[in-house]
Amino acid sequence: MKYYVISLLCCILPISVFAEVARLSNYRGWKDCYSIKNEQAEVILCPVAGGRVLYYAVNGKNIIFEDPGFDGYLLDDFRKDRRWPDGGRFDIGPESIPGKQRDELFMGEWQVLVQDDYTVELLYDKENKLGVSVSRKFTLHEKGSQLTMTQVMTNQTTHPVKRHYWGRVFCKGGGTVILPLDGKGGWGFMGKHSSEHMTEKKDRLEYTLRDEVTKVGSGSHKGWLAYRVDGLEITQEFLCFPGGDYSDTDGYTTIFYANGKLCELEPVSPTVLLQPGQSYTFIQKWRLREM
Repeated sequence: MKYYVISLLCCILPISVFAEVARLSNYRGWKDCYSIKNEQAEVILCPVAGGRVLYYAVNGKNIIFEDPGFDGYLLDDFRKDRRWPDGGRFDIGPESIPGKQRDELFMGEWQVLVQDDYTVELLYDKENKLGVSVSRKFTLHEKGSQLTMTQVMTNQTTHPVKRHYWGRVFCKGGGTVILPLDGKGGWGFMGKHSSEHMTEKKDRLEYTLRDEVTKVGSGSHKGWLAYRVDGLEITQEFLCFPGGDYSDTDGYTTIFYANGKLCELEPVSPTVLLQPGQSYTFIQKWRLREM
């Protein structure tokens, strides 16, 4: 059951009767979550635990994986038991960086800046082991379900750092994930995970979740991936860069991980070498529709 208390933040006229940014005093045990809502869609953000997306729904139907065992789960909890929390998560690579060095941005508390009726910016600018500050701006379009996420990473150290963006969005299990193919980058299994149940078509790769663990990457530069479950389809769009350095993700731009109960969508950016004070922007556009 979804339960929360709402405190409206934006009441400036003129606005759509359905336009709303609201602070939720309690959502699944987290304080001060933020909801952005229009007539059709809603997204709920969790600044106190990693700046995650906890809920993304169209007409009240949510596609984000939720596990009540993680209700109210915070950075201190994560450091004790190292369990991966639910929700639409965001990380900074390369993956070879030890996980504990990524803890603060992945599960720490982010600042909140409400920009307008449809935009909330989350900011992490405290000193951290990754050496970067990150701004994450979420804009739900006035109509429909499009959610635009603009991330800006800035090197806050006095020396160069190599970093890339790494989406890690958990969606509900039981569905079918689709990766694009374009005949250029190919595809392959990652790590020790494989499956005999991949379906390769002319322009796409499809996999229906089952009781097995697999992780697959595509080197396509089309810049999208999709997932269908329970009559919903989420599409994530992003720019790929043919000359970019994707070596830290085995040359793949578009990745998914599945274990039966959930599917993790992982769009990645190229790895860049950031000089002190230099910034790097990565934009994703999500869409959710009923099929």
